[in-house]
Amino acid sequence: MLSELRRGIDSVDEELIRLIGERVRLAAEIGRVKRSLGMPIVDRDREREVIARWVEGLGRFGVDVETAVDIAQAVIRASTGAQLTGKLDIGVTIIGSGRVGRTLARALVGWRA
Repeated sequence: MLSELRRGIDSVDEELIRLIGERVRLAAEIGRVKRSLGMPIVDRDREREVIARWVEGLGRFGVDVETAVDIAQAVIRASTGAQLTGKLDIGVTIIGSGRVGRTLARALVGWRA
């Protein structure tokens, strides 16, 4: 039973990795558009909107606010990094134990383009 549950987590982790990778790819495209229009890359109002959406969404699954903010900020950092550099060389570490949110945050915090 435990191994079956862990396989389920591994499957979810793979989907999260794929989705975050796609988000970073889209963010890099947005960065190119912003640069071509002479717009600043960082938009604090947009970041606040994104964080609020993550807090609300993850809150529906019982995730505490601090963890939800940490996850959102890590995703934003990865996306902003892609916008600033225009690169998509990302590395993701999959850790087999611990909470998914913290694992995801740890993986993304260490990423730099």
